[in-house]
Amino acid sequence: MPVLVRVASVLVLQTGVAVAFLITRSLLQQPGGEPEYAAAVARRIADGDLTVDVKATSGASGSLLEAMKTMQQLAATVRQIKASTETIITTASSEISSGNADLSQRTEQQASSLEETASSMEEPPGPLFSELRLKIPRIPRLARRDQCLRSA
Repeated sequence: MPVLVRVASVLVLQTGVAVAFLITRSLLQQPGGEPEYAAAVARRIADGDLTVDVKATSGASGSLLEAMKTMQQLAATVRQIKASTETIITTASSEISSGNADLSQRTEQQASSLEETASSMEEPPGPLFSELRLKIPRIPRLARRDQCLRSA
């Protein structure tokens, strides 16, 4: 019996070591690398550093580090959005500038046209207006005379 107990003890010990090895291996595969490394990468990403190069152990699909590595595609997407936004802003700014220049030119043309119209109204053309200017001062006298004639 003592031999059987020894053999059973050795088998139990070997099984315990094998289970401990499998558990340790499983725990290391979940983060996809050393837990300290995974924590450091997570801290850098949390601080806004999306340029961190995440290195996951091979065959660690579904691991934390593999997910972080996939998340780095977010940085590329952010860069694309930023570039697109800058292009849109540049295009819109140039269109607004062009529109402002066009509006300014049309405003200047309208002002010039209005100025020409105003100056032509200051100097009425032809002899008809000259004759009217001469007769306008006589209008009040003629009106008084007409009133006197009606009263009589």
